[in-house]
Amino acid sequence: MAMKSYQINAELLLKEYLLADPLIPYTSITGGIFACKMVYDLTNLFSAFYFKSYSNLTKMQRIEWNNRAISTFHAVFITMMSLYFVFCSDLFSDQPHAGLVAFRRSALSTFTLGDMLRDGGDVSSLQWYSEIKIRFPSRTLGPDFPYCRPNCSDSDGYIDILLERLQNPLLYLRSLFDHGVSVGYFIADLGMIIWFYPSLGGMEYVIHHFLSLIAVAYSMLTGEGQLYTYMVLISETTTPGINLRWYFDTAGMKKSKAYLLNGVVIFFAWFVARILLFIYLFYHVFLHQYQVKQMHSFGQLLVLVVPVVLSVMNLMWFWKIFKGMKKTLAKRH
Repeated sequence: MAMKSYQINAELLLKEYLLADPLIPYTSITGGIFACKMVYDLTNLFSAFYFKSYSNLTKMQRIEWNNRAISTFHAVFITMMSLYFVFCSDLFSDQPHAGLVAFRRSALSTFTLGDMLRDGGDVSSLQWYSEIKIRFPSRTLGPDFPYCRPNCSDSDGYIDILLERLQNPLLYLRSLFDHGVSVGYFIADLGMIIWFYPSLGGMEYVIHHFLSLIAVAYSMLTGEGQLYTYMVLISETTTPGINLRWYFDTAGMKKSKAYLLNGVVIFFAWFVARILLFIYLFYHVFLHQYQVKQMHSFGQLLVLVVPVVLSVMNLMWFWKIFKGMKKTLAKRH
């Protein structure tokens, strides 16, 4: 009984906090940046204590060592959440009355709940609601809008959306945290890449992080195209393997079996997460192009341009991975 009471009070506190503070998205971004700093410092501390070779590295190598720990931490976190939302959650499933996939945000939306209630409780006076009326003129929202009952009126659909989000404050906070951490990570990592340029990566890394930052931030602030954002973020699956390979190389383990196995795993993981998955993304966009066309112009541009640019870069890197694996296997024989 005490536990149940505590849970109810905690959820009420989260509701009041989320509804009262429209700056939460920015707070979560700041938290993501500080989380990167914390991982960097902890990596530096533990590496110096547990890895004897760490002290023998150059200053730039130690910086990169710690920086790769940050990207590994983020990759594991965002990959798990992306796989859940894309393949396990019902949010983006093909339910007949679940609404347009391109606009489906539900608990994933970070600004909508605060924007809806910040200015008062009158539905008809809300700017967000007016924008939806403009986007879907001369018809009820009906089954084309998330959590709206079949043949419902505009206000009924709005109330259903509101109730869904009020009933899931913990899921709302989790999705807000997901987006905030990713935006914070890309800001922190991009800052380090530029500051130490080109030691931590060339121009291709700058372009990759800049496009990713813009796409994730736009998705977080508008709620548009979140399915495609999470599909692209699944490609972070390959990051831990890439970082591990660098650690092996730095530790002088290029001739080990672990190094060889790591290369094979990277090859297949890259092919699935950065080639096949992107093909599926383009196929999904093609099937739902009528929905994508209803997004804002900048959102359409991001959905069409960012995956294409990243795909070209992924193919270039994949070719290098293939040649490297081929060369390594040839030496083994």
